[in-house]
Amino acid sequence: MITEAALNGGSVEAFTEYEKYGLDSKTYNLLKSDIETVNYKTILNNYGYSNTKKNRKLLLYGCAIHTITDAFAHSAAESVDGKWVRIPHRKSGLEDADTTELYSNRHRIACKVAEYAMVNLKNNNFTDGYEVRKAINTVLYGENPKFRLIDITNNLKANGYGASDSVKKVNTDSNQTWMRDGTMAN
Repeated sequence: MITEAALNGGSVEAFTEYEKYGLDSKTYNLLKSDIETVNYKTILNNYGYSNTKKNRKLLLYGCAIHTITDAFAHSAAESVDGKWVRIPHRKSGLEDADTTELYSNRHRIACKVAEYAMVNLKNNNFTDGYEVRKAINTVLYGENPKFRLIDITNNLKANGYGASDSVKKVNTDSNQTWMRDGTMAN
C-alpha cells in the first residue's frame, strides 16, 4: 500500500479497498491517514528538495522500504526454552532486535527485499509480498533458520502469495509467540 501510494506521489484518494492490501480496516485507515497527513513540503524543503510528485514518491517509497526491512528486526522471534519469543530491544550487548549479527540471515533477507524494492522503484512498480517471499526463498533455500518471522505466511497470503517451503520454515504464528514477560506476542 505504501509503495503504491508513493507511485501516486503520496496520494491515497483512490484507495478504498483495505482487503486488497491484506490489512484489517483499522490498520488500513490508520496507515491511510498517516500517508495523507505527511507534510511533504516541510520535510522535503528541510533537506533542500522541492515538493514535486517525484520527490514525494522517493520519500514515501523510502519509508516503505524502511517499514518492510524493519519487520525483520521487530517481527522476529528466537527459540527460548522451546518457545518462540519475540526478539526484544535490550539495553546492551549484541542480543538485540536491531543487531544485524543476531541471526544474520534476517539481515541478509531484509537487504534482498530492499534490493528487489529498489528495482521496482526504478521500474515504477509497487512492492508487495512477492519481494519478501522471493528474498526468503533466495537467502534460506535449503536452510533451517534459527529465527522465525511472526505471521509471515498470513501476511503473504493476504497479499495473494502462497507460502513456499522456505517461508513455512521461517514462520511462527502470533498466537504461538511469546514476549519475554510471558505474555502472548499478538
